[in-house]
Amino acid sequence: MLMLVYNQCKLKEQIILLKKANICSLEYDFSTLIKGSTRLVAEYSINTYNLTLVVNGVETSYTHPCGANIDDIKSPSNIEGHIFRGWTIYNDDSGEYEDFTLLNATMPAHDLVLVADWTVLKYNVNLILYDDVETKLNDVAYNTENFLPQNPLRDGYEFAGWYNDSTFNSKFESTTMPAKHLVLYAKWNPINFSVKFDANGGKGEMEILNFTF
Repeated sequence: MLMLVYNQCKLKEQIILLKKANICSLEYDFSTLIKGSTRLVAEYSINTYNLTLVVNGVETSYTHPCGANIDDIKSPSNIEGHIFRGWTIYNDDSGEYEDFTLLNATMPAHDLVLVADWTVLKYNVNLILYDDVETKLNDVAYNTENFLPQNPLRDGYEFAGWYNDSTFNSKFESTTMPAKHLVLYAKWNPINFSVKFDANGGKGEMEILNFTF
């Protein structure tokens, strides 16, 4: 019985029949009767496989020979509000993505899909309420929704929104946390109120007094 053993990265391409001390070499198809002592030498070619990189939903594929070093894959550019954490690979057994170690990595004997993983960045928000009164929101994750106090309170005033400047020319309109630190100013409108006098059975009237807090 003739048994050929070859590396998993290589595919047997042809069998060469060597006769008479390598004087002649022919491709052997196993249909010709061999007469006399012979030596069969297997010839291989290295298989190539696809390496697909998925960055923010966009796929880019490359072809690499099996066993080739792939530890020089460049990190993708950071996207807004995120920083690149590393590459991950899908585990069919667990049904989850796991970290892929790039150091000294080589191309396996199958196609490989690596997915970029990102760490969401966090930012600080400084809220100037009025006068010397302020508060801070620390480590607010990018794109967090409704992160600002919606109805802060101040005696005698009605809240009129958050602004990017102390002169209240630029209103902060976003409902999600942007990719930057913030300093926001609360705008207040004074409340108008009236005082009406009741004679409680007596005579005479007094005009209503109007005040602004």
